[in-house]
Amino acid sequence: MPTNAQLRNRRILADALMSLVEEKSFEKITVRDLCQRAHLNHSTFYRQYHNKYELLMDILPEFIENVFSGEWTNSEEMLRSILAWTEDNRIVVRNLLAEIDSMTTYRELLRAVSEQILSNPIQNTVTSTLADTINRMYFPKLVAENMATLMFQVVLQWADQSKFTEAKREAYIADVLRLFQL
Repeated sequence: MPTNAQLRNRRILADALMSLVEEKSFEKITVRDLCQRAHLNHSTFYRQYHNKYELLMDILPEFIENVFSGEWTNSEEMLRSILAWTEDNRIVVRNLLAEIDSMTTYRELLRAVSEQILSNPIQNTVTSTLADTINRMYFPKLVAENMATLMFQVVLQWADQSKFTEAKREAYIADVLRLFQL
């Protein structure tokens, strides 16, 4: 069980990471950057985490929960909510997802998101239905990972859509909704 000091240091490092991701890609962030931003020593960092990837995996569930927080009654509400969040956090999305140089990081992100899809920590009508449906499938982990990949791509495309007109945005949303209904 982590001590209060360990929990505090983890929160400080998580905040430092999120702050730095607003400035540059995750792959370009170093442990030194994190420690400087957090005003912590390297030894403090390494008592908590082996590397920056472990820190990212530690904060990912909270990050995902922020993306998926909401009371939706249908897929369109969920999609619009996620895309609104993406628009508000465009730089973070690009720096976390679009700039990934490491396939290991990408796979870990997919694994974390697919686990969230399967475990359904955010109880609402849409995510509960999705989790129940996927968990009844023959290959639930594989399907959840495929769903996570699709969601990554939708979010990345939306993060890059600043040149879309309103009509093109609505057409994109309609296309994605059709895809989810396949």
